[in-house]
Amino acid sequence: MNAESIINQAIARGEEEGMMALAPVEQVVFAVAEAEVYCDMEGVDALLEKYGGDSVTMFAHAFAAIGANEIAAGFAALGGASPSAREELLSRLNGLITKRHEYTYESIQGFVEQRMSTTADLPVHVQHVGRGGYVGIDGTDYPIEHVEQGVFVIHFPGGNTPVLQSHLNALHRYAGRQEPKWFVENRSKLCVGGDESRSEDE
Repeated sequence: MNAESIINQAIARGEEEGMMALAPVEQVVFAVAEAEVYCDMEGVDALLEKYGGDSVTMFAHAFAAIGANEIAAGFAALGGASPSAREELLSRLNGLITKRHEYTYESIQGFVEQRMSTTADLPVHVQHVGRGGYVGIDGTDYPIEHVEQGVFVIHFPGGNTPVLQSHLNALHRYAGRQEPKWFVENRSKLCVGGDESRSEDE
């Protein structure tokens, strides 16, 4: 899956499942897309009304991630702004986002490609089927197995394919974020740092 596909997927999933259902890299893409749509139609005030006042941090982070630092600073400043200053900031943000100030579509692509290259934050999708199911990353499905109340094991296959290192890293991050925590049964010769894995030798 290339950067353009991830961008399109992030927007489609965000529209269908909501911002909080997205992986962090998808959230950045969708947050920028949402801001652009609202600025074209209703304005930043309507965007913040939908997502709540605390969302200014999320939008500031998203625009900073793609290099739009002036827009990011504008969102950050909204948090402590007086009513009169807030109106001025909202108007300025509308103009900056409408013009895509300090960023382009290629900036978003570049962000996604950089995150793909670091491999830590690939989108992970879960499908539960009975007591099992699978997690999908970049078109590859990994079986999951329910082992106790709320806890699943993700089965990572044997082998030593370096391209799958990104998947292993993403699976460990996903498993570690679950409550209660999930585990990855790593049957490969690949490894990640920390003790989040369960290898077949344990």
